[in-house]
Amino acid sequence: WYNLSEKDDRPTFDLTRHPIMRNHRFFDSKGPGGTPTPRLAPTSEPCSGDGQYLEIDKEDIVQYAHNGYTYCMLLAGGSDGDTLEDETLISGGGDGTIKIWSIEGATGAIGELRTLESGDDSVLALVLDDTLLYSGRLYGDINVWDLETYQLVRRIEGHTADVLTLCVGHGSLFSGSANGIVKQFTSRYERMHEWQAHDHLVLASIMTVHRGKRIFVTGGNDDCIAIWDVGESNNKAQESTTTDNDELLNSLSQLVALRTVSSKPEYAQDCRRGASWLRSLLKDFGADTDMFSTAGNSNPVVFARFKVSSTRPKQAKTILFYGHYDVVPAENKQQLWVSDPFMMHGMNGYLYGRGVSDNKGPVLAAIYAVAELVTEKRLNSDVVFLIEGEEECGSRGFEDTVRRNKDKIGVIDWILLANSYWLDDDIPCLTYGLRGVVHATVEVASHRANLHSGVDGSQRINEAMKDLISILAVLSDSDGLIKIPRFYDSVLPLTRDEDRSYTAISKALISRDPERGDARQLAEQLKGRWREPSLTIHRITSSGPTGS
Repeated sequence: WYNLSEKDDRPTFDLTRHPIMRNHRFFDSKGPGGTPTPRLAPTSEPCSGDGQYLEIDKEDIVQYAHNGYTYCMLLAGGSDGDTLEDETLISGGGDGTIKIWSIEGATGAIGELRTLESGDDSVLALVLDDTLLYSGRLYGDINVWDLETYQLVRRIEGHTADVLTLCVGHGSLFSGSANGIVKQFTSRYERMHEWQAHDHLVLASIMTVHRGKRIFVTGGNDDCIAIWDVGESNNKAQESTTTDNDELLNSLSQLVALRTVSSKPEYAQDCRRGASWLRSLLKDFGADTDMFSTAGNSNPVVFARFKVSSTRPKQAKTILFYGHYDVVPAENKQQLWVSDPFMMHGMNGYLYGRGVSDNKGPVLAAIYAVAELVTEKRLNSDVVFLIEGEEECGSRGFEDTVRRNKDKIGVIDWILLANSYWLDDDIPCLTYGLRGVVHATVEVASHRANLHSGVDGSQRINEAMKDLISILAVLSDSDGLIKIPRFYDSVLPLTRDEDRSYTAISKALISRDPERGDARQLAEQLKGRWREPSLTIHRITSSGPTGS
């Protein structure tokens, strides 16, 4: 690396003093007949224009950065090992590795941060699209890396010859190879077009817009620069993102396969992959996306915004959809699942898999519904998605993350979530209110040390566990009514309209399933489940030895 701001302050470079001009004791020794090997005469051709020779100091060179040639480099927004924040350098080498380097701001010095490996085939081309890094490789493969998780997420069998150049733009990936072929892929890596762009090697490519047209430019070693109008093909690429039910089920199967268990640290990488997978899907459907980091080691929050399909009407609202991509554990050590819980399968008309209903299925259904409105140009309100990865662990860091990013989230008119249930398999339920939750811990302590119950147990000794159970036993009566004083003071009384709603819901359910019994009795059951307070004791623990 070289600091160009110092080029006029450094001594003038003298090409005649360069190491290549020095006599070498072996290579420049005299051969048979006393004549040394001829060497090329130094060029005296001056630099064009105001150009000048620059000499890089040896301390500004990283020797053996790759175990082979360094074929390609690009500057990225940054990666400090976990997040994309600072500017970084990404290089691909003949050893098949991709290396990510930090850049020191004052000197420009680089330091290795991370190495991405996936075989020995040389990395010949790189291109970055947000957090997705594409690498073109020897023998024709294209690898797709997620720089949020540093995972290889896809391998595309792109060409039968070396991939020498890559370019992304307007929802497409373009690749050029050593046999002159250019191929165009959709955002889902489906091949759309291919053509013979040059007689031999395609060495370089770039996407641009000229006079309103989307232009793709390629350069080859056949002394030719080719300019291609790809506007029509790009429109088809964007329209090819399907939103039908089969594609929805395919996406759900992929998301279920990611073990996004937030309560177990060993699944941290799967959680980040799940977040990146969702963000990539939302971006494919045309949303503006971001990944909000959370405090500590908590999983990130996926943010996306779909804007109205045309000019925003005055009465348009902004709707926020909340969901979560994390799930509770499903280790299946006791073989209670009839199949792998992280492999979605259908049985008896139902889909089974961890997260199918809570909450991956509802989240994807909402995404696909909005995407369909976008495709049909019928979205008349802005829709914001906030999908967290810590809901099953008490939404750690979610509130602080929302407050920190409130300006980007913007003003919200309505909030929707699909983390509740339907009345039955056919009747959806629009939930407009939920009971709140109060978590409380009651602790009873004694000044006495733990004693052996067989030796020291006595009816005359008060035990902390018995005292605790005595307290818990009087918190509610046999009918479930909570006996804590003034507990019901803040509970709103049942209104006539609300009572009529319970009656209508009960009659609708019984008309479809008479075995549910009396409508009035069912309405009271629903009130107890949906609106009346309840008290549940989740756990009792003791300071004594486990199992004693």
